[in-house]
Amino acid sequence: MFRGFDLRSQAIVLLCLLTVSPALSGESAAKLYQDGMQALSRGDRENARYYFRRALEVNPGYREAALADGDLNLQMGDLKRARESYDRMLSVDAGNVRALVGLARVNTLTGQYSEADQLLARAEKADPSNESAFHARGDLNWRLGRRELAAGSFERALRKNPSHLPSLLSLAVLETERGRTERASSLIARARKIDPENPEVSLAEGDIAFRRLLSEKDPVERKRLVSIARRSYQNSLQIAPGSVPVQSNLVLLDLYSGTSKDTASRIRSLMDQEPQNPRWYYLHAILAPGKIQDTLYASGRALSLAPQDSLIRYRHESLLIANPDVAGLEARRNAARFHGRLMSAAGSAGRTDLRDFHAEASLRLYSDSREALTILVDQARRQGDYEGYLDLLLRMRQLDPSPSIQFQIDEALRQKNKDMAMRDGLYSRSSGSFRQNFERSPRRILVFDFKSETPFPRIPDAGEILASALRDHLSVKTAPMQEYKRKKLFDSVRAAEGRPGPVFFNPAIVRNIPEDSVSAIVAGSFVLRDHGIQVKYEVYDSRGARILDRFETIEDGEDALHRACVRASTRIASLFTPEGLVVRVGDSVYVNLGRVDGLKKGDVLTVRRLGQKVAELKVEETSYLVARGNPVSGSATSIFVGDRVEKEPEKK
Repeated sequence: MFRGFDLRSQAIVLLCLLTVSPALSGESAAKLYQDGMQALSRGDRENARYYFRRALEVNPGYREAALADGDLNLQMGDLKRARESYDRMLSVDAGNVRALVGLARVNTLTGQYSEADQLLARAEKADPSNESAFHARGDLNWRLGRRELAAGSFERALRKNPSHLPSLLSLAVLETERGRTERASSLIARARKIDPENPEVSLAEGDIAFRRLLSEKDPVERKRLVSIARRSYQNSLQIAPGSVPVQSNLVLLDLYSGTSKDTASRIRSLMDQEPQNPRWYYLHAILAPGKIQDTLYASGRALSLAPQDSLIRYRHESLLIANPDVAGLEARRNAARFHGRLMSAAGSAGRTDLRDFHAEASLRLYSDSREALTILVDQARRQGDYEGYLDLLLRMRQLDPSPSIQFQIDEALRQKNKDMAMRDGLYSRSSGSFRQNFERSPRRILVFDFKSETPFPRIPDAGEILASALRDHLSVKTAPMQEYKRKKLFDSVRAAEGRPGPVFFNPAIVRNIPEDSVSAIVAGSFVLRDHGIQVKYEVYDSRGARILDRFETIEDGEDALHRACVRASTRIASLFTPEGLVVRVGDSVYVNLGRVDGLKKGDVLTVRRLGQKVAELKVEETSYLVARGNPVSGSATSIFVGDRVEKEPEKK
């Protein structure tokens, strides 16, 4: 074949000719781009992607191929490849409006809202009437919770181009959120006529069904909507099998509907496609079955990618605390050091509530923090918590066996014995039924799970975390319902509403709350925003018939959840005065309220029987749970065991 070559050399030359670059073999970038466009016109998106990518390999600066590849990958949900193509385009043409808008949409979908805003500003300056820029701006506003602005942007895009498919689909989903289902249906019908094989049409149909599902109460209709949403998402995946948004929404649908058959595998696929997205590692740590080491790795990876996310940190540190042997000493020590730094910063800023919170978190993770122990010892002493005070002092003695620590332990034991003697003296003079009368009866507040108003993605169990945290803060001033009673109540509410899952307060369900079991009901919502967590709540009376208070706060940073709950619980507790019972009448009058209820020497208590005022008491001595007082109006003979007492509001 070739003169001067043996057979082996000729074979090598033939192989080289077969593997020569496309440019040398006559395969031009323009030809590959045209092949891609022809495949796209036939609906063959996968081959179109192949040709566009080959064209860019032949000529990395080919603008048409870069734009077509970016748009197609954005449509099919491959955000990583879309970003690469738009970046390639902007490297050769920094002012290209189509690439700026496309990259802005990618950033919006991945939560990089400030970068998206900057890119859109450049695109709008270059072309103030671009319908794609209008749509991208609407999508960004929607993600930021600005629904009216988003709808206006979509309408502007459709006025410029009535067949603009992305704006039709986005507006249809948004109109569903706003309760305008008829208009949403007409918009979807228009979109289906334009491009029925577009995966974004099926994605929008699934999103519409999903949003209707979130507000639907009828169990039969809910089941139907789940089926429609799942079928629409699966249809979209048949066209675009690698779509991250569709797979993401399917995971959310699985979580909401309680279906977990394929959820774990979908999450693993999303972890492979978006290895820098902390959300998938977080969900994997919660849902994926397996060894605790794998769960700890996933939650730790999520935390390393999103160190400012308080929900991820909460989940990770809960795992560290619950599995100390598996978690390892160094991991727990590092987490404790993090809280130690925040503890010091909060103390320097005068925020004692945050300082104490981080001190507790530090000790839960790693028990040898001298500074955290010192803070919590002081906190327990101020609150009159003798058991906790002694436990902390004994722990501190292991680190510091000095005489001063031993002296504090001895003083605490003497004070504890005095408090116990006060209570034992009361019990010794009473009948066997006295213990029942002595049970604490301050006002009880029932906190329902907070619902999420956060647009996709919805964070699993965040509402329960918030409600639990609020219950914990309120328990300082109120006696929470016993756990079995709360569970029984929640089960009856779920049965009344005909659905499982978190309980959202509805005044119609108060018929399930036992009489006199609570004096107020707290319900609300939260929204996770870029700049923090926004908490809104309402306080209802015990029958849910009247709103006593409304409040909202926005907190940011690592301890946003804690600070939101501190503010809310302080506001709620201030609405109610401590209420209890007279437990003994003798030389003095004893009531089952103490320092835990905010009582102090000199406070005035009103004594009532059947709603009528019978006397006033001035507090002379308080312990943690009991107060002793003397009548300042009326007489001790007019006061009976079992009379109700409440603290008089302080006079300004």
